[in-house]
Amino acid sequence: MLRLQTARRSARSTQGLEMTLLPLRKQRPNWSSRLLASPRKSSRRLSAHPFALVDIKSWLFFGIGFVWSIAALSDGIFYADRYPGYASLEKRVQRAHQNYIDRKNALVTELQSIRDDAIEQMQEVQTDLGKRRAEHESILVGRAS
Repeated sequence: MLRLQTARRSARSTQGLEMTLLPLRKQRPNWSSRLLASPRKSSRRLSAHPFALVDIKSWLFFGIGFVWSIAALSDGIFYADRYPGYASLEKRVQRAHQNYIDRKNALVTELQSIRDDAIEQMQEVQTDLGKRRAEHESILVGRAS
């Protein structure tokens, strides 16, 4: 009994749906012809008169479109935010990284100059030691003779 009632309800609902869509079926060919004719008509008009803006609405729509396109262009050119909201953080990180690199390079340069000074001092000590050894040898040779 329950199955019979369910089947009747579904049949009534599909009939109601068909009755609702019936007027749309009749207009369907007309809609498709309008949809296909519209691009053809506009492309013909555009190719015949590419800059023909006759009424105020055309100028208004052109102006609005132009302003939005300029806004989108400037947004695209000056967009530096890979992840929205993190541009300032990214700039601070890059600045800190650059400061770190600069400080490291300064310290390396300072250490190289300290190393060079130490090498120079060691060379002076080595030449001085060589002179003293030579003097010591000459004193020993002089005593031995």
